[in-house]
Amino acid sequence: MKIGAATVTDAVTASSLRVLLAGVVLLPLAVAPNAFVFPFVTTKALLLQALAAGLLAVLALRWATSRRGAARPDATLWALAGVVLALGATSALSDDPARGLADSLERMTGTVTVAAAFIVFVAVRHVVRTPRERTVWLAAAALSSVPVAVVAALQAHGVAVPGLPAAERPVATLGHPAYVGALGLFSVFAGGLVATTSGPRMLRISGALSACAGLVCIVESEARSAVLALFAALYGVLILLALRGRRGGHARRALQWCVSAGMLAAAVVVLLLKSPFAHDVPVVRRLVGVTWATRSVGTRLLAWDASIDAWLERPLAGWGPGGFAQAFEAHYPPALARYGFAETWFDDAHDIVLNTLVEQGVVGALALAALVAVLLRRTTRRTTHCDAPARNTVAAALPFGFVVAHFSDKLLVFEGVVSWTQLALFVALALPPASGDRARPARRTPWMALPAVALAFWIAAASVIPQARAAERAREAAALLGAGDVSASAVLNEALDAAPQHAAEVSRLLVTIARDRLPRLARDGGRERAEGLARHLIERQRAAARDGVRDTLGRAWLVLSLPTLRADGDVLRVVADDLAAAAQRAPRRQEVVFARAEVARARGDARGAELLLDGLRARDPLLPETWLRLIDLALASGRERHAARLARQALSSGARFDARQRALLTSHSR
Repeated sequence: MKIGAATVTDAVTASSLRVLLAGVVLLPLAVAPNAFVFPFVTTKALLLQALAAGLLAVLALRWATSRRGAARPDATLWALAGVVLALGATSALSDDPARGLADSLERMTGTVTVAAAFIVFVAVRHVVRTPRERTVWLAAAALSSVPVAVVAALQAHGVAVPGLPAAERPVATLGHPAYVGALGLFSVFAGGLVATTSGPRMLRISGALSACAGLVCIVESEARSAVLALFAALYGVLILLALRGRRGGHARRALQWCVSAGMLAAAVVVLLLKSPFAHDVPVVRRLVGVTWATRSVGTRLLAWDASIDAWLERPLAGWGPGGFAQAFEAHYPPALARYGFAETWFDDAHDIVLNTLVEQGVVGALALAALVAVLLRRTTRRTTHCDAPARNTVAAALPFGFVVAHFSDKLLVFEGVVSWTQLALFVALALPPASGDRARPARRTPWMALPAVALAFWIAAASVIPQARAAERAREAAALLGAGDVSASAVLNEALDAAPQHAAEVSRLLVTIARDRLPRLARDGGRERAEGLARHLIERQRAAARDGVRDTLGRAWLVLSLPTLRADGDVLRVVADDLAAAAQRAPRRQEVVFARAEVARARGDARGAELLLDGLRARDPLLPETWLRLIDLALASGRERHAARLARQALSSGARFDARQRALLTSHSR
């Protein structure tokens, strides 16, 4: 038998694609040992980009040389492609097009990551053809949650896992809790689908194991949004099953049963939430403790209100992918000041709809709506072939449940690299093309593959490698900063030079760490080392920063936390100038005015409290915390009469003070 070059190329490229896809399946397990939370996320995103670049190169070679045709594109492929095209179009129309192409080092959810997930979807559709093979790949992808669940269970019981640092929420050491919650949702529905689909017993056992591991991931990550999304999906599946039972005139009875079951489940949940048992389970305790006054709820509501205002300013194409931080600064809600400085910024709306509207406007929202509509239509019309009719019905409803769970989860948290990758895998493996595996012949020549191959390697060289180097150097610099090592300066330079387009984000991350650790180092006797590192970091960040407001605040509080820098007139002058410029860009941010008042007081300007009052007088009504801060600044400046006048103004302002605050103001007003 004669074996031609095309046959050899087919075999080699198919094997290469499967190896790269195996890396995508194992992506949730990718971690950077001894790092903190966000570099774990960065590691996953950088690997996804590198794997996608390889997939693109192999696909281009395969399309150019293969005698077999490509799978016929369907509505799902076009819908996913529309999301990527909308990202590219709105990025090109934004003020800073490069910002949409360069993913955030903290969350890595920009245009490149979404495009990488789309490439994974295309690769799966092209190389995984038979139903049996799809089931095996889906089972393998769902099993990735098992090691995560094991680590989460160990950490929840106080067992230290070598190479992984401890965290407040256990599985945060394997990635952000919101990402682990998304992985849990994927494993629950993917594992359930494998367990209910006809096939070998081992596959069914692995599916059941994956579904259980997914539940453990959701519970141990304490991801409230994932829990609520799971309930929404299960109730949606019940309604879908009821509507599918219309044969024989039993639709009304089935729907009544479904609604009754949902109401009973809701009653059981309410009783559990009110029982003492609820306080013994962390994720349930977090659900019980949610009120309108909860910090995460209050800040989200304010961010959503600002998101609507920002979208109305640029309704068509938005502020561009990655531009939410700038939009948020322009429409900053002053009421965020009551939650403390750590909660006064958002780089994502924590809602996929609002975030899409702000960053991509109506263009992106329509693309997202088309994707959701296509997936819901496909899942509601999907049929499977199982041995038993009952399993056939359940297996047909599980993809619908996953789509509902996935997008319900994203209504309360930000998007992530894990969630986009798992969506691409689930859709490609659980929802085969409506046209089946039919292929259409295509006449191609090898030279057509060269542009795609070149593009793939350009993505790897220009995006993945510098970001990986920056992330690794940032991790090293963070560890050295914590130890006060003088060699941190050299590593800082490497981290900031490794990826110039991400220098502002790297420096912001390091300033955040330095604010916590360098003052402690100074108190422990390493004052000169702490101040030297702080000066170096401040100079580099000023040169690299683009966003301005967040970076300026970080530098200001770092300076004010170190005594010698606080007394340095030249440093304070530079910080004061930066704060004045930040106040023009974000005039509604109360903490900018707070920082200006503190710097003015450190420079010997007795008008610190007056400056704060002048900066806030013409804005929204002052919050109780703002009035108290005004009085503290006045007292610290030795202006008791001014503090008494402020206390009287506060009492008559109509602000809602509690009993303790009102008693304190009364004592100051005398």
